[in-house]
Formats: sequence, structure tokens, C-alpha cells
Amino acid sequence: MDNECEFRKILLDTKFKLSDDDKQNLMFIIGSDVAKNLENSELTKVFEALIQRNKLSSNDLNYLIVRLETIKRHDLAENLKRN
Repeated sequence: MDNECEFRKILLDTKFKLSDDDKQNLMFIIGSDVAKNLENSELTKVFEALIQRNKLSSNDLNYLIVRLETIKRHDLAENLKRN
């Protein structure tokens, strides 16, 4: 599996493990890093926007790790650190 595909798989796995409350909290923390019209969008669209804005990449998941730690999802943050 190529690096880009594995990266997107990791993002999907993370999305599936987030509760609805987690997703709301994550969107609140992300704030202005994505367009207002994405606030109520699927998290995959938000991830795509963050990739396009160079906030996330297969080589750097730190942006998401920090925000997951902020919403107290240390388990998911640790999982991303291992990948």
C-alpha cells in the first residue's frame, strides 16, 4: 500500500473512533483552520481541507495529534504518533 493511501486509511480509522461529541469538540478546536461552510461537514471533508492547507500530511500528523490531545483523546493521539 502506498504512503498516501496508508495516510488516508489512518485518518479514516481515527474518524471512525470519534464519538459525535468528539467530532464536535474537534471541529471547535480546529476553528478557523477550515472554511465556515465545512463546520457541519463530514470529517473526511475537513481532513481533505486540512491536507490542502498543508496542516496535515503523510509526513506530519502533529496538527491532528495536538488537537486530539486537547479534546482528551490521548488514545487516538498516541495511535497517530506510532504511525
